[in-house]
Amino acid sequence: MYSLIPNSKDFVFRFQIVKVCTVMLISTLIGYVLCIGGFFGIAILGLISGLVLLFVCLRLSYLMLIQIMITAFFFLPFHYWPFLNIFRVINPLTFLGSVLMMKSFLDKVTMNKGPWSRRFENIDRIYFLFLCSAVISTLFAKSKLGAINWIYYSIVIGYVSFKVLAYIERIELMKIIKTLVVVGAICALEGIFEYSFKHSILYPVFPGRLTSLLGHPLVNGMIFSILFPYCLFLYSQTKEKKFIGCALIFFIAIVLTQSRGSWFALTSGLFFVLLIAPVRVKIRLIIAIIMVSTIISTVPLLRNTVFSRVREYEGQRYGSWNIRLKSIPVAVDIFKDKPFFGGGPFNSGRYKDEYATNITLRKTSFENSYLGFLVDFGIVGCFLLFSIFFIVMARVVLATRSHLSHGRAMYFVLWSLIVMSINLATFNFDSYRSFSFVVWLFMGLAFVLATFREMPIKSEIL
Repeated sequence: MYSLIPNSKDFVFRFQIVKVCTVMLISTLIGYVLCIGGFFGIAILGLISGLVLLFVCLRLSYLMLIQIMITAFFFLPFHYWPFLNIFRVINPLTFLGSVLMMKSFLDKVTMNKGPWSRRFENIDRIYFLFLCSAVISTLFAKSKLGAINWIYYSIVIGYVSFKVLAYIERIELMKIIKTLVVVGAICALEGIFEYSFKHSILYPVFPGRLTSLLGHPLVNGMIFSILFPYCLFLYSQTKEKKFIGCALIFFIAIVLTQSRGSWFALTSGLFFVLLIAPVRVKIRLIIAIIMVSTIISTVPLLRNTVFSRVREYEGQRYGSWNIRLKSIPVAVDIFKDKPFFGGGPFNSGRYKDEYATNITLRKTSFENSYLGFLVDFGIVGCFLLFSIFFIVMARVVLATRSHLSHGRAMYFVLWSLIVMSINLATFNFDSYRSFSFVVWLFMGLAFVLATFREMPIKSEIL
């Protein structure tokens, strides 16, 4: 009897025919484009390649996409290489973030699952209000395209990544943390090699300071100091010595960046955790302090770097410290004129150039991300933005006091959050397009880790 349902062999055969026809069609289009040549031909070829890559990436899991984003952040410096950031919109992070957004939307529509199938948290509601505030701020922006660009980055590589982290399973999240630490340690090791050979790929203007594919020494110091506590977190969960090795690499890299802001943030976060941690955690941290102090005192390179940088005079008229101090009155003047919604995202530098009377101040940033936020978003936007961070911080603090899965290990996560918050006050990371990815990634990790209620099994996270 004839059946309307084809057998498996016929189905496989027809599917292979479809694949062959698709490859032939794409090959024909590429051949035609190559015959045309010129800018139009290159643009069409890029579009075809992008669509093929898009469909391939949509088949990947959320875990794999986040891991690729992390790797792209460390090793594809689109912030510095224009060919990796087309029109300042299309780059590896925004492409992968767009894939995440499309994949989560398709999962919601077709199967009613995925990140958007979960109920909305207070963070989601506050972020929606923040976006409304940012749109209003854009109306006052000197560069409206710049403001829209910031909002686009905030959603695509920031908030979407946070939602995916909040959706994935515990085992996958631990794998992401392992990827983050290991890939970050490889990047730091690459920076150490650059420092050893006295050659910087991206920043030759900073002799004697460590730079890597992350670029500026302050960015390196910030990222590595945020990751350092996560090495200890992973070691406390898995007892694998390789994470102690990663911590040592991060520590050496942090010292060689000569970023005093990162040194201060790492030390301040440690002392804060010591104040609230139980006795067992305090003993472990004190042992870690003794070991670190011993390493610094016994290694001449680290000892000389620390002592020379600490003693370096910052009293010159336009040193980094004085620029921060002199920028405060400028930010206050701008805030007085635009108190509620600010001057629009990515516009603080333009307003500083208008309000500052000194030519040197006009050519520099605020050297403080929080001043940049105040100018960009006003009191309304800052209140909403900081509320999200305080919610995450409060949840982590409560997790350290409860009997949740990671218990005392959450003090390392708290340490990392404090390091990030202090680092933001020491330079203008808000002007970097990767800002949203970094902040939302670490807030997402902390937020989700604080919600797990079962102790992870060691074999599950290896």
